[in-house]
Amino acid sequence: MAEIYRHTQPATVIRLTVGLLACVATAGGIGLFWGGSPVAAAVCGGTALILWTCLLLFHSLSVVVFPDRVVVFFGPGLIRTTVLADDILSARETRTRRVDGWGIRRTRTGWLFNASGLQAVELERRSGRTLTIGTDEPARLHTAIVTIIHADEHNQPPSPDNPK
Repeated sequence: MAEIYRHTQPATVIRLTVGLLACVATAGGIGLFWGGSPVAAAVCGGTALILWTCLLLFHSLSVVVFPDRVVVFFGPGLIRTTVLADDILSARETRTRRVDGWGIRRTRTGWLFNASGLQAVELERRSGRTLTIGTDEPARLHTAIVTIIHADEHNQPPSPDNPK
């Protein structure tokens, strides 16, 4: 099925902080191993492995809008969520609060998927739940989502040039 919108945003803050911590844990593990403390080296090594895995899984946030659904995923796509177009009541541009943070979070309004920054698009769902998607392209993402909502309402295939 043809994509209406696709964008990948780098998770700059996550990359910097988790990457730095992973490097420190790796170096500490190596230093402790050569220093003769295998238990402490194993703890540092295990911590480093967890941090490198987190870096791989959360290095970016991608959003793909298809005519029938919105797919949001981190990194290579193992961590993802999908919202069907007919489950979306409305979409609006919004801003997150600094305390909402980055990654996947439960916030005061619902679930948040955010890689960086405070700009976002909030989806109000028929189930009563919301999904807030952090993005550095809020206007473009909002337009794409509104396009599929209106196309679903009229049972017409969506077109970015004719969002009706």
